[in-house]
Order: sequence, then structure tokens, then C-alpha cells
Amino acid sequence: MEETGIKAESLTKLGTVCNDKRRTVYCEYLCITDSRKTEVKLQKGETINYKWVTAEYLKTLSNSELACQRTRDLILKNG
Repeated sequence: MEETGIKAESLTKLGTVCNDKRRTVYCEYLCITDSRKTEVKLQKGETINYKWVTAEYLKTLSNSELACQRTRDLILKNG
């Protein structure tokens, strides 16, 4: 909600990835919501864009169109 303004009806943790070299931890979640895409409010300084797609469209995206292949695979596996 902090970065998008979307309230989750359901939030499921899909995975965690640690990157020792960059000293980062990435936690990935699947958010189920009945919010409309027009309700997205991006947090200034944290987010710059978003893309709202159906599960069917997500399956058609190439690796170069995705921010993270790992996230797509997790969503398709759990969705």
C-alpha cells in the first residue's frame, strides 16, 4: 500500500532472495485486490511506473519486457 496505494484483499509471500554481494533481501508477494488500476498512486521517490496486466498477458511477455523473470515464474506457479 505504501508504494502503490493499493489495499490488499489477500497477500501471499511467494519467495525471498538474498543477494550477499549487494547486501540486499528481496521479498516477493502476490497481492489479490479488487482495486481498479486508476486507483494506483505511486509513491514519489520510490516508484516511477507500473503496468497492470492480466495473468494471460503476463504469460506472453518476453524476458526483456519483465522487471524480474523470477517474479513472473513465481506468480505463474502460484496463480
